[in-house]
Amino acid sequence: MALKELSAQAQEAILAEQQRAFSPELAFLTGESDTAFFPGCSMMAHDAALVMRVWRYLATIYPGLALCTCCCGGHSAYVGLDKYFERSSQLRQMLDKGGVKRLIVCCPNCRGLFSHFKGLEVITVWQVLDEYPPRFQAVPADIPRYFLHDPCPARQDAASQDQVRRLLQRAGFPYEEMTLSRQKTVCCGRKHMLHLRDPQASEKLRQLYLSQVKSSYLICWCFSCCASFSQAGCRCLHPLEIAFPDPRHPFEPFSRSEEEGWRQRRLLSRLAGDLSDEAQI
Repeated sequence: MALKELSAQAQEAILAEQQRAFSPELAFLTGESDTAFFPGCSMMAHDAALVMRVWRYLATIYPGLALCTCCCGGHSAYVGLDKYFERSSQLRQMLDKGGVKRLIVCCPNCRGLFSHFKGLEVITVWQVLDEYPPRFQAVPADIPRYFLHDPCPARQDAASQDQVRRLLQRAGFPYEEMTLSRQKTVCCGRKHMLHLRDPQASEKLRQLYLSQVKSSYLICWCFSCCASFSQAGCRCLHPLEIAFPDPRHPFEPFSRSEEEGWRQRRLLSRLAGDLSDEAQI
């Protein structure tokens, strides 16, 4: 991707988003620990309460587990590698200060970026839940017909693909496979910031994928994919919403606006801050 493809307006938007995501109010580590849960921006913007439910469960497996609410800094790379290195260095300093040697990640994009962090073990939430499955809530018999979408950054990640499917099977949540799945999956339209670089190409990709779906209900194991398909009118659930459903409205898909997402992130800061001391950037 050539950076010049980004308009000046798009670059300014990305820089503003990264400035906000790395602000001390939103980006912190909850305490010193050798292991931290790193939910990623899309999950934190989707549902603060879900982040807390997953974190609490993972802490039963990794006592003293920290929560890192920072951004991976990946978006900064699209306005210049110097900006990315600046942001990733901030994150690495935070992790090193907190003694973090292992990250449990949810986002496939974050996982790819962290592979370049020397001395840091990166495991997925799917690995952990595959080995330590939670107690699942009964699924209603009249649940709609869902199709499973694999995110394009995980095309070659057969282990996670299998682990997600085992989680859904253990949960008793019915789903159907796409024709274009696993290594053949199609981008949701957001990879490499395509929705900002070329909105028409982004929409074309999204509609290409949706043309094979015989239902408006999707299971996406990338929260960014959930947001993208929700904008197209789909009803999306993430597997973590199936494993750790909202006790008030279990298995009910929803989406949020961008500003609602920032409010969720501020809420998460308050919720997490109430449980532990914050070690901020």
